[in-house]
Amino acid sequence: GAIRRLQRLLESRKALTCNQDILQLRDFLNSKTHTAEEVSEILLCLAKLHVRDRSIWNAVLPALDQHSALLSTRCLQKVPLCFARARLRPPILQSLVLPIQQQLLLRCFTARDLADLAWSTARLEPLRRSGLLHSIAQEAVPLIPEFKPAELSKIAWACATCGVREGLLFTALAKASVDSVDGFTPQGLSNVIWAFATLVLVDPKLQRAVAETTTRKMSTAVTAAIFNPQNLANTAWAFARLFCRDDALFGQIAQLAEEQMDDFSFQNLSNTLWAFAKVKHDDLTFFEMTSEHVLGLLPEFSIQAAVNSVWAMAEVSYHNHEVFERVAEEAMKASDNYNPQDLSNLIWSFAEILHENEKLLRSIAKTTRSKVE
Repeated sequence: GAIRRLQRLLESRKALTCNQDILQLRDFLNSKTHTAEEVSEILLCLAKLHVRDRSIWNAVLPALDQHSALLSTRCLQKVPLCFARARLRPPILQSLVLPIQQQLLLRCFTARDLADLAWSTARLEPLRRSGLLHSIAQEAVPLIPEFKPAELSKIAWACATCGVREGLLFTALAKASVDSVDGFTPQGLSNVIWAFATLVLVDPKLQRAVAETTTRKMSTAVTAAIFNPQNLANTAWAFARLFCRDDALFGQIAQLAEEQMDDFSFQNLSNTLWAFAKVKHDDLTFFEMTSEHVLGLLPEFSIQAAVNSVWAMAEVSYHNHEVFERVAEEAMKASDNYNPQDLSNLIWSFAEILHENEKLLRSIAKTTRSKVE
């Protein structure tokens, strides 16, 4: 009865928030022994309802522990996905690791299941710490030819996010991505190349295919509008990280970035400037256009973002006096928080562009002495 009630709540798209509902459900969970099928359905319903009450999840734990080896494949694939989408981290997550690993060994998961499970694992801290993604990556290798573009980008993103550098998987991912590159969305293209760049995995065929496809999609009015600031910044950062200069691609990124500059976060802006400088795409018009936005967002900049921005400008010999002065002011306020690399890059940037600021020099000298001592 309670399971049917949960299902009705789900069908009506109600959240399980009423205190009376929570108490009745908790009493039901504690009142009887449940079968593995019931536990699977309860978990699915609770996950889809985005239940956050810890006492309910604690009430499920005994039944989960009793039947963990018999939970349905559908439950083990869908429940982490629901949690990840709702940004929930209930205490039962750790109890799901072993049954998931057991079913991975039995090859119970489809290509789509593995992609969703990889994405969920990367989003959920308890699963991320478990090492589960290594098992998923290994099981995915023979199924990669069956992965659709969206699934390829999901598992690539997940592995890169968790630092899982599975060689056979990424070799297969690169080939499959090249073969189906036209089917990727802007987000998918960005995620795939970002994943390879994050793990510093160089694959010239993949880089060329992604660059050409991304450039073509960016130059088409229908698809260009789909590229958002995060896609643009990540794509630029990835190609720069891989030391891959493609002027046509960076030209299109500059054009779309200019159209959307008001929507760029400080991190997106800093990463994009860094990338343009790293590959020596010295479009000074682009740097001039972004300077105004750097000034507007500077109070929000992290130390590294601020340093990277002036470093990028110095690297392409673009000097905006106001930007350098404002960065100097912010740096002097928080110089004790700068690490040695940030201090080194900051002073190099000012020296390279011949921007004199005696107060900043004294502040950096003082900070450096204190760190050396």
